[in-house]
Amino acid sequence: MKKLLSLVLFLALLTPLAAHAFRVAPVVGLNSHGASSPTFALNNTDPARGLGFVWGGLVDIDLVGPFFIQSGALFVNTKYTITQTGSERSFSGNQLQVPVLFRFSPLDIVSLGAGFYYAKTTGKLGCSGSGTLTCSTPELDYSAAGFKTSDLGLAVSLSSAWGLGPIALLWDARYLHGLSNQVENTAVAGALELKQSDFQLLFGMRFGF
Repeated sequence: MKKLLSLVLFLALLTPLAAHAFRVAPVVGLNSHGASSPTFALNNTDPARGLGFVWGGLVDIDLVGPFFIQSGALFVNTKYTITQTGSERSFSGNQLQVPVLFRFSPLDIVSLGAGFYYAKTTGKLGCSGSGTLTCSTPELDYSAAGFKTSDLGLAVSLSSAWGLGPIALLWDARYLHGLSNQVENTAVAGALELKQSDFQLLFGMRFGF
């Protein structure tokens, strides 16, 4: 996956620099993180989504006409909660997400995007619980909890920018759906399969060059 991300960015940079327009946008926002698992669903314990923060930066590189490529780095808070027979367990963590979106801007103020993302966990996995779902420790290594530390998925986005000249206010609503099974050790994780998803709402200021 890392090689694919590098190849996409390299091909974009092969276009002569004279034809490029660069835009950089520091952003902050909210992230609604969820997890889906057939194991939990069968036991009527679908994980509840958790709300966290997002911050980072996005970079646009024009291609041809209304098309451009967008990448960047986003630091994302993740959280979801499992409930079962009056007990619950919450997992929380942090990810570095690197999206690569191919975007189309039919109007100057509107942009549609679709592509993929790569995510890598940072730090420890937080765990809190009650009843029969208590945690042995408030912080775990992902491998000790039976989970993987990276993910690959699809992303779609709708954004709008308003401004004058090279500076614009930006908002971006996006959905990310993980394709990788996050369970590494089924006996420890307590599930055969777990996939994650994110709804993100980003706000920022975009600078053009």
